[in-house]
Amino acid sequence: MVVVGGVRTLPLLRPGIEARSQEQLTYTGSDGRQHVYLGDYDSYAWLRQAHNLLDHGIICDRFVDGVCRNELTQAPLGGAMNYQHSLHVHSIAWMHRLMTWWRPNYPLPASAALVPVVMGVLGVVPAFALGWRVGGLAGAVVAALLIALNPLFLGRSIGSDNDVWNVVLPLFLAWGVLVALQTTRRTLTVAAALAALAVVGMHALTWDGWVFSYVFACVAAAGQLITALLVRRRKEVTALRGHGTAAALTCAALACAPLGAFLLAPSTAAQLVASTVEAIVVRPLSANSDTFPSAFSTVGELSAASAPTIAATLSGMPQLLVAWIGLLFLVLPRRDWRRRHYAVLMGGTVVLVCLLLRPTPGRAAAVALLALPLVVGLVLSLSDESPEPDHAAAFLFVPWFLAAFALSLDGLRFVVLLLPPIGVACAVTAGRAADWLQAKSGSGLAGVAAVALLVAVPVRDGYRAAAQYAPNMNDAWWDTLEHIRAVTPTTAIVTTWWPNGYWAEYVAERRTTVDGGTLPTHVPYWLARALFTDDEKVSIGLLRMLDCGSDLTPRAGKQSGAFGKLRLAGWTEEVAARLVGTIITLDRVAATQQLQAAGLSQRQTAAILEATHCAPPPGFLVLSSAMVGMPGWRALGAIATPGETAGPTPGYRTRSWVECQAASPDDAVVCPLNLQMVGKHVERFTYRRAAPGEGRLHWHSSNGDSGEQGMATTLIAGSEAMTEIRGEAGLDDQLAVLIDLPNHRILIAPPVLLRSTYTGLTFLDGRYARQFKKLDDRGGLGQERVITWSIVWPNP
Repeated sequence: MVVVGGVRTLPLLRPGIEARSQEQLTYTGSDGRQHVYLGDYDSYAWLRQAHNLLDHGIICDRFVDGVCRNELTQAPLGGAMNYQHSLHVHSIAWMHRLMTWWRPNYPLPASAALVPVVMGVLGVVPAFALGWRVGGLAGAVVAALLIALNPLFLGRSIGSDNDVWNVVLPLFLAWGVLVALQTTRRTLTVAAALAALAVVGMHALTWDGWVFSYVFACVAAAGQLITALLVRRRKEVTALRGHGTAAALTCAALACAPLGAFLLAPSTAAQLVASTVEAIVVRPLSANSDTFPSAFSTVGELSAASAPTIAATLSGMPQLLVAWIGLLFLVLPRRDWRRRHYAVLMGGTVVLVCLLLRPTPGRAAAVALLALPLVVGLVLSLSDESPEPDHAAAFLFVPWFLAAFALSLDGLRFVVLLLPPIGVACAVTAGRAADWLQAKSGSGLAGVAAVALLVAVPVRDGYRAAAQYAPNMNDAWWDTLEHIRAVTPTTAIVTTWWPNGYWAEYVAERRTTVDGGTLPTHVPYWLARALFTDDEKVSIGLLRMLDCGSDLTPRAGKQSGAFGKLRLAGWTEEVAARLVGTIITLDRVAATQQLQAAGLSQRQTAAILEATHCAPPPGFLVLSSAMVGMPGWRALGAIATPGETAGPTPGYRTRSWVECQAASPDDAVVCPLNLQMVGKHVERFTYRRAAPGEGRLHWHSSNGDSGEQGMATTLIAGSEAMTEIRGEAGLDDQLAVLIDLPNHRILIAPPVLLRSTYTGLTFLDGRYARQFKKLDDRGGLGQERVITWSIVWPNP
C-alpha cells in the first residue's frame, strides 16, 4: 500500500515534467499553493457534479418533473444528469470537506485528484487477499502490485475519472464471493456474501456497467453449487454440505441484487432496465438504420483491437502469457499431474502464442480458441480422482477473462476490465513457481526471487507512467475558458470539439452544444461538417442550427431539432438530412418557400425554422491547434451527406506553419521540409514570389535518385483572397500546398483541409472570415494555440 500510494502521488509532485511545462500544467489555488490541473476530459463532468453537491446538496442543476437536469449540456435543450448517487462524486465531496477542514481554501480539483490515490491504495487490500487465496504470499504480492501499478490502470484513473472504481469495486466483489464460496462456516459465508452484495450496490450507483462483474460472481456461485450437486456426491452423503451449502447461500444473497434494486429504488432500477434494453436492442437497431456516421467510430479507444494490441495495452506479451499460464494452472490440479494435464498446459500455451504472433481471427473464433483448453482442463479436473483445483476461483475468473478479452477485441477501452483476472492469474503462476522453486531449493528465498522476476518490469513501467503523466488541461485552455466566463453573458453558448465540452461547462460555466455525453447523437457530425466545409454560409448555418435546436437524435427520440421534426413529418433520413443541409444556408423567407414546396404544412414549417432560423443567443467557437492531430472531426466532416461514404482523409502533413526564407536575389523563397512522400524524402519546397503557383518539391530517394516535382494543387493565400492553381501531376496528388504570401510560410495537407473553415480560422486567423470575429488567442503547452471566435449571427 505504501508503494502504490507513493507511485500514485507522483503526478501531484510532477517529477517527470520539465520546469517550463510545469508552468503550463499547474495553477495557483485559492489556498495560495501550486496544484496540478485535473488531467482527464470526463473528470470535469464529475467535478461539476461534486461542486453542485457541495453548493446546493444535489448533483444536478435543478429537478424538472422529477428529472435531475444538467442545464449546461446539449445546448440549448439541456439534458438529464446521470449517476445521481455516484460514489465517485460523493467521494470527491467528502474528500473536499476533509481537506478544507484541514487546510481551508483547498481547491476542489485538488481534492478530486486525491480520490483515485486513496481508492488505488485501498484496492491493494482485495488484490492482495485474492492473490493470497490462489498463490500464497508470493501470489498476494504479485496480484497487488500488478493490478495497482498497471500503467493502463494508472493512466485511466490518475486524472480522477471514475475508472478507478471499475477496478477496485470488482476486486472487493471477487474477494467477498471467494470467501463466501471457499469457507465451510455458514456465518462467514453469509457475512461475506452480504458484503459482496453491498459492493454490487455501490458499483451499480457508480457505473452502468456494474452488471459485468456481478454476472461472473453469480456464475461462480452457480458453478460451485452445480459442482457440489453433480460431482461431489460420490464423496459426500449429503449433496449440500460444506462448500455446497456455501454456494447455495451465496447464490441466494447475490440474487437479492436485482430484487433489492426494484424495492429500494424502483425508478433507478427501471431506468437501468431501460438503458440496458436500449444498449442491447434499440441502439444496435438504430445504428443499422441511422444513416448518420457514428461519432463513436472516431474515438480511438473504441477502435477494434487484436490480441497483440491487447497485450501491449496491458503491459506486454510476457505478462499476458504469464497470466494465461496462471489460468491454465487454475483449472488443473495442484499436484499429481498426468500426461493429459501437461497436454492441456502445453496446448493452451501454443494457442495463446499463435494468437499473439499470427493475425487475430474474428472475435468468436479467438474466444473459442482460448476457451477450449480452459474448458478441457476444468472438465478433466472435475472428473479426476486427484485433488481438485480451486473451482470457485476458476468459475469466477475464467469466464471473466474470456468475456473481457472478447470486449477488448471490440474496443481498447475495455482492456481495463481484464486487470482483475489478469492480476489474479499472474498470482497463481507466482504461487506455483514459488512452491516449485522452494521445493527444489529448500529455501524461502526462491519465492522472493519468483515475485521479483514477475513484478520488476511492471512496477518499473507503473512508476514511469505515473512520473511522466501530464494532464490534458493546461493554462491556455483554463485561461481561455475563464476569459469567456468573465466577458460573455450567462445566456451564451460555447461550442468546442466534443472532448473539451466538459471543460467549458465547469470552467466557463456556460452552455455547450457538444461534450462527451453527446457522442450518441448527430451533434458531432454537424459540428464536424461546420469545421470541414469551405463555405462560411454552411458553417454559420450549421452552428446556428445547433444553437437553435440541436439534433439529439436518436437519444432524444424524434422531437429534437430540425432533422427530428422532418422525420416526424414522414421524410426518410436521407431526404431529411439533405433538406436540413439546404435550408440552413437560406434566409428565413427562402427556407420557408423551400419547406412548403416540399409539402410541409405551415405549422410544420414554423417548427422546423424555429430550430434552424431562430435568433440564437451569443455564440462562441473555441478551436485548438491540437485538433490538427485529431482525426475524428476530419473523418466525420468528410462525409458531405449522411448515408454517403467517404474514403480516409489524410491529415495535415505539416502540423504547423513552415517558415520560409529568401534564398537568392532572383526572388526565390526556400521552405525547409523533412517529409516522406510516396517513398521519397522531401527536403524543401521552393517558389518565386512572382509566380508562387510554380513552386517545386525537392526530393531524394534511398537509392540515390533525386529530383523536383510541382504540386497538383497550390493554394495561394493573399491579403484579400485565396486563389487556387491546378498544376501538373504532383509527387502526391492527395496533397496540396498552402502558401501564405504576406508571411512567407507554407502548409501541406489535402486540398479539402486547406480550404476548410478550420484552417481558415486556426492557421489564417480568420483572414477571409466575415461572420467570425476573434475574441481571444492564447499560446499553450507545446506551441498549442487556443482561439476563441465570436460568431456574428445572420438575420434570421
